Amino acid sequence: RKGDLARAKLAGKPGIERVTGLGLMIGVKTVRNENEVIARLMEKGVLALTAHGGMVRLLPPLTITDEQLGRALDALIDAAA
Repeated sequence: RKGDLARAKLAGKPGIERVTGLGLMIGVKTVRNENEVIARLMEKGVLALTAHGGMVRLLPPLTITDEQLGRALDALIDAAA
C-alpha cells in the first residue's frame, strides 16, 4: 500500500521522468542528475542512494509512517524540480 501511495504521489510531477520498483524499493529517474538530487535531499534530511541507470533509489523501512513517507516524497519532488 505504501509503495503504491509513493508511486502515485510521484507520477507526473515536474522533474520526475519515471518511477519503478517493488513495494517500498523505489527507483526514480529524474531530469536532474541523480547526484545533484541526492545532495539536495541530504540538505533536507532525506537519505537516498543512486541506482543503475542514473536513478535515485529510495529504501525506506517498512515501518515508515504515511506522514514520514509523505515528507520524504515532498522533499524528492522539490529536489527533482
